Amino acid sequence: MKKILYLSFITCSILSMQHPVYLIPKENLVYPQRLGRLSVLFDDKGFKVKKGSQEIQIPPYCLENKLRGISREQLDLMISRGNSYLVVNINDHNGYSLRLNGRLLSCTCCKPKNNDKKEAYQ
Repeated sequence: MKKILYLSFITCSILSMQHPVYLIPKENLVYPQRLGRLSVLFDDKGFKVKKGSQEIQIPPYCLENKLRGISREQLDLMISRGNSYLVVNINDHNGYSLRLNGRLLSCTCCKPKNNDKKEAYQ
């Protein structure tokens, strides 16, 4: 009897363990100012918007295709390189939508070669 109780206790404690949550850095997050202060979290269940003490799960149909089924490692890699950021918007049903945008990085092909701007852009 003690073994059964002990095993059920271990099973319950394993199932109740929370998985690590990844907080999207503020510099990689864009949203309208009218939404107030919010943050975006990512865990094994997907993306959540946290506004105050309230956490709202973003359903898969409100995610861009690239973000559906993405792993934490893939998301971290895209964001840590600095070439991607997340955009949060509110939809018609008072829920949130999320999409992934890329940053435009400066390139050398558009810069003037001889410090002569007129010649380079003609």
